[in-house]
Amino acid sequence: PKVLISLAADEATVKAAYIYNFAKFTQWPEEKNSVLRLCDLGQDSPDRSLDILIGKPVRNMQISVRHAVGLHDVPQCDLIFVPAEHAQALERVRQVVNGYPILIVSEGTGALLKGATVALIQSESRIVFEVDLGSARQLGLLVSGKMLQLARKVY
Repeated sequence: PKVLISLAADEATVKAAYIYNFAKFTQWPEEKNSVLRLCDLGQDSPDRSLDILIGKPVRNMQISVRHAVGLHDVPQCDLIFVPAEHAQALERVRQVVNGYPILIVSEGTGALLKGATVALIQSESRIVFEVDLGSARQLGLLVSGKMLQLARKVY
């Protein structure tokens, strides 16, 4: 059982690293704040692996992390992570986000169709990602060409 725990921990660390890089390769319309607000959607078991990102630099900002964020809190986020177990809330998150420059990162192959801007996807023994560039542009976000080159698919 210990091996399973470390694999899950490693996977969570890899996801956190991806999210950090998505933040570094995305530009928000107004980066006047000194804080980049990363939110973790969901009430039950917050993903504490994102805590390793607290205080990490993204250009002139530092990351803050809020867990167990509800839909009403979404407009106070710059980047929102919707874990796979909350994928059913993705369409609602996207409706709330409309009009706000918020990067929506989720998990699973159907995540982009439901409104995510970036989807983390388990592919064999690796995690890959896909980007909905149209969604990013609609939300006023600039995604770096480097990030798009690394994506498995760009829509």
